[in-house]
Amino acid sequence: PQDIEQTDLGVYWRLRPNWYVFGRWNRDWRYGRNVDSFAGLEYVNCCLRIRAMWRKYVVVRDNRALDDTPLNQGVFIQVVFKGLAGFGGRVESLLSNGIRGYGKEEGDDDGMFF
Repeated sequence: PQDIEQTDLGVYWRLRPNWYVFGRWNRDWRYGRNVDSFAGLEYVNCCLRIRAMWRKYVVVRDNRALDDTPLNQGVFIQVVFKGLAGFGGRVESLLSNGIRGYGKEEGDDDGMFF
């Protein structure tokens, strides 16, 4: 068994009709460092979805300790044309795995998830 001492906070919030802001903060307290953090802005209408996102994260490889692993950083931009077949979906999976309740904006929710 592995002891985990982490905090994981996520938000997806509607700013105005068609505009959303989102973010996640995941910190490991044992090693005193952030594991995954991202923030971004999303525009959605009937035919189009555009996301811009900044992310800073750790990828642990080869059984290295978390404190020996360097941080990676990147900017992601995604344009989705609704109704067309797609490929990839990396940003979509980051949001759905990192923010509980993400994806409910299509329904009657108010666009605010924690």
